[in-house]
Amino acid sequence: MKNKSLFSRLLENKKFMLVVSFVIAFVFWLISSDNTTMTIDNVPLNPVLSESAVKENLKIYSISPETVSVNVTGKRVIINGLTEDDFNASVDLFNVTKPGTDTYAIEIESNSGRNFTIEGTKPLRVTVMVDKEIEQEIEVKKLLTYSPDGFYVTDDLPTTITIKGPASIIGKVKSAYVKDTIKMGEGNEATKALTVHLSNSADPASPEAEDISSEYIELNNESLEATFSFLNIKKDVPIELKFKNSDIVVPAEYYTITPSSISVATKGDAQMDKISLELNSIAEYKNAILSETVAIDDLLGEGLYCVNGDIQEVSVELDFSALQTKRLVVGSKYVSAINLDNGYYYKAPVTITVIGTESALENLNDDSFSIEYNFEGITPTVDNPIIVPATIKTNSNELCWAYNPTETLSVKLELIR
Repeated sequence: MKNKSLFSRLLENKKFMLVVSFVIAFVFWLISSDNTTMTIDNVPLNPVLSESAVKENLKIYSISPETVSVNVTGKRVIINGLTEDDFNASVDLFNVTKPGTDTYAIEIESNSGRNFTIEGTKPLRVTVMVDKEIEQEIEVKKLLTYSPDGFYVTDDLPTTITIKGPASIIGKVKSAYVKDTIKMGEGNEATKALTVHLSNSADPASPEAEDISSEYIELNNESLEATFSFLNIKKDVPIELKFKNSDIVVPAEYYTITPSSISVATKGDAQMDKISLELNSIAEYKNAILSETVAIDDLLGEGLYCVNGDIQEVSVELDFSALQTKRLVVGSKYVSAINLDNGYYYKAPVTITVIGTESALENLNDDSFSIEYNFEGITPTVDNPIIVPATIKTNSNELCWAYNPTETLSVKLELIR
């Protein structure tokens, strides 16, 4: 049998192994019981405002830095297991009562329950921004280009957005804007999401305008999705004068429309030879010079748009001063009534005032005008004359009408005996 090696014999020597174990344990004890210093990084800061400050809408908007490093001293075996969760780093803001940016001391304590010493933090102080939170509605401007050219483009973009944030920054925001190139898609439409930017100018396209960072600002819409419609343009469409509930054609020499034509955008290839500007019933006008204005949106109605961007309204000047007046009796056979209860009849004939040209007034006769009363919703009575809606029609081919600005007439009813 071969002799065992020295190492093997030592391993089998119990006394020797006991001594070795004791030496190793003593070395580990020396290492673990030795005091050492360690740095724990990324300990989060916890700044707190007082309840009274919160009630005044004060809010912490930034803290720099957001984490700190903590230096600790203790037994190596103890501090080796420490993490950022074993510390509470706070900033006392209880004396803050108004907006401002300042530096504050860091208060650090351990929540681990272990025995070690906190030597300090790095940094020792932090910068905190406190401001009053306000909300504001601002206008959205469109810095958009379109491809191809030659179309009038409409969209459903909102005209305003709401922003919320620190008063010191919100007060600098003068407008919001979207900027992009919109390319026409199928069906002459396009849909696109647009990023909202904030500007310190009411005109974000001006050379002096600068963007404002939205780091501390909340937007109710940071991106706006819109549908764009590319409309065909009909240039210089003439405007014609019409009167409500009347077929009377007034010669152009008696009125002036400004502007007399506009360019109009419309979907598809709809034919548009003219635009009707409808005024109230011509019965409301007498022989005088009168002016009327109509908002461009009311003139065009839904689905049509004025391409002349500076035109907000259309004005009409009526010059009926050269016309004459005449009193005319409308005979009983030309006066009728609808919706009148049985058992009543109305007195006729009726005298009316007629406005017209000299020739038209000279040629008036018994059947030139007719009158129709409408008693719908009216309780008849014979005690006093009652006011009844009345339609007065002319059968004349010349320029004339009955002047009746209220579109009602006073009627005396009698009982049928």
